[in-house]
Amino acid sequence: MMGFKRQQAYGHITSGGTVVNLEALWVARNIKSVPMVIKQVRPDLVAGITDWEVMNLSPIKILDLVDKLTDEEVEETKKHSVRGKGLAAFNF
Repeated sequence: MMGFKRQQAYGHITSGGTVVNLEALWVARNIKSVPMVIKQVRPDLVAGITDWEVMNLSPIKILDLVDKLTDEEVEETKKHSVRGKGLAAFNF
């Protein structure tokens, strides 16, 4: 899950499949907004990519972009992602 240190995360237990599916949808929604925020925080990471391409990056490519951010930039990204404000700020 995003925001946890990979070396310290052990797992995640839920009460059943429905909860897992809801959490997966929540994570997918949140991660989908990250590239547009990265475009604001670190535009050099997505230079030369159209908005359509940025919005359709694969989750792996999105996480690769996140790995290139500093801790401060990650916090800024969290504040402006759908988790913080929503995609309404981007007129989508």
